[in-house]
Amino acid sequence: MSRLKLHRGMTNERWGAQPRTKRILMIANELKRAGHCIGTGDAKALRECYDRGYELLSLEIPLARGTAGLKELLRFKEMLGELYLAAPPAASRNRAMLRALLLLDAGAYNLAGGDAPAG
Repeated sequence: MSRLKLHRGMTNERWGAQPRTKRILMIANELKRAGHCIGTGDAKALRECYDRGYELLSLEIPLARGTAGLKELLRFKEMLGELYLAAPPAASRNRAMLRALLLLDAGAYNLAGGDAPAG
């Protein structure tokens, strides 16, 4: 993997050592922050949230190789790219993406209260 720009201290090994639920929640946190930025109209911070989420997702995908969830993660990455390019993205679409991500991991979904938090 190429060197990370936003998570400089994170390595593939360090990322993979975390439980999958925690990894999914870390990506979800960036989407939650993005939802807040949409609400405040802070376009620069919004892009940074999506950049960080995309970078973490790029760490997650190699861990899913050979699993049933790889296809879903790749599709999620594609949709996150579309959301990044939307000008400005709709808050409802960001919420839908957050919920879709949480549905990829039962533990993350349950820790988020059984539904994606508003944002």
